[in-house]
This record gives sequence, C-alpha cells and structure tokens, in this order.
Amino acid sequence: MAGKSKPLFEVQNLHASTLEGEPILRGVDLVVNPGELHALMGPNGSGKSTLCVNLAAAICNIGYSVSVVDADLQGSAFDWINASTDQNLKAIEVYKHSSIESLNNLSTDFILIDTQGSLTKEMAKYLSLSSLIL
Repeated sequence: MAGKSKPLFEVQNLHASTLEGEPILRGVDLVVNPGELHALMGPNGSGKSTLCVNLAAAICNIGYSVSVVDADLQGSAFDWINASTDQNLKAIEVYKHSSIESLNNLSTDFILIDTQGSLTKEMAKYLSLSSLIL
C-alpha cells in the first residue's frame, strides 16, 4: 500500500487583522497536496484578498516562489504587496489582471489569483494555470 504523499504546503491557524485590530481571518487551516487545486469564492469584503496575500507570504516564508495575479477590479492585493516593506511580501511577484497567455510564462512554484469572488468564464480559464484561486 502506497503511503500518502507529503503536502506541498500547509498553513495552520492563520490569523490576520486590520491595522485597527479588527479580525479578518480567524484560524484558517489549509493543506495543498500535489495535484490539487483550491478555489475560494465569496462576496466583496469576505477576506479573499487578505487570505491571498497572507498565504503568499506564508508560502514564500517556507522557501517557495509565488506569483500573485490580482484579477479583482479593486486591485487591493496588488496595491498591498507593492506598498509593503515586509520582506516576505517583497519576494512575491505580483501582477495586475493578466491575460491567460502571460500566465503561461510565469516560472514560480505557486500562482495565486485574487478574483472578484465569483467564478466567471474568464476566471474558469485560470483554473488550469493556478495553484490557488481566491
């Protein structure tokens, strides 16, 4: 009997708050195994961008390279990463809404896509290219 494969990465009990201390993420656990794809949908303000940026930083912190594609019209993940002085965030390659073709040329270990919260036809095309869609 073959053993269970080791996860690519695992995040346990992830918490994040606003600068004012308002909790946004409360104990998020996520395990990504080889060959898995994860997608999270939700309304504006539900914490998708916060989760995306914090997961990208956590993934960088354990030694993987990460690209974040901000496909949300608000551009909050893009702005947040570019404005940050945090070394984990500075290590992330971040892009504004990109064409499918340009994503094929990314050479990072993980691609995280911050979406508008609903799976549009265009977002569905990203599924084959991304590790995690939020």
